[in-house]
Amino acid sequence: VVGNPAQHPDEVFLIIYPLNFLSGDLNPYSFHKPTFHYYLLGLTYLVHYATTVISGSSWDLSRYAAHHYFWDGESLLIWARAVGVLFAIATVWSISRLARAVYGARAGLIAALFLAVSVLHVRQSPLAAVDIPLTFWFVCAMWSAARLCRHERAIDYVLTGALVGLAAGTKYPGAAAGVA
Repeated sequence: VVGNPAQHPDEVFLIIYPLNFLSGDLNPYSFHKPTFHYYLLGLTYLVHYATTVISGSSWDLSRYAAHHYFWDGESLLIWARAVGVLFAIATVWSISRLARAVYGARAGLIAALFLAVSVLHVRQSPLAAVDIPLTFWFVCAMWSAARLCRHERAIDYVLTGALVGLAAGTKYPGAAAGVA
């Protein structure tokens, strides 16, 4: 991607691999990281393409992908970073829900506050990387596991398993959520 002001080594991959999906080939051909987030960004870029078509662009999908692949990766980088920011905000809310479920309302507020000002969370949030989405899915899996301990319904097992799968599908260490 030409002219890409990447601040994180993964950002270029979070543009290129999802763009490849827009050709119709959903095989990422790279598994050094799990691919769930690539697919999520592929859908995000497809929404971006749809908005350009609605606004009057006459480009077909392959021309759109080629343009962003070779000349204008920066505009998609902004979209990928926006997805990261949305995950960061959702993670603050999720950690609040987890702490509230385990320790009560005051703990939920304190946990959300601490995460919202955490240096690492604030630093990683505006980047197109998988660390913040992994944190979101991991925290959601922990919340679901805590809920499972209270209810033990079949739906809670399914939800917890799905959230562990999403964490592991975002970044391999997310599989550790299965320990809970």
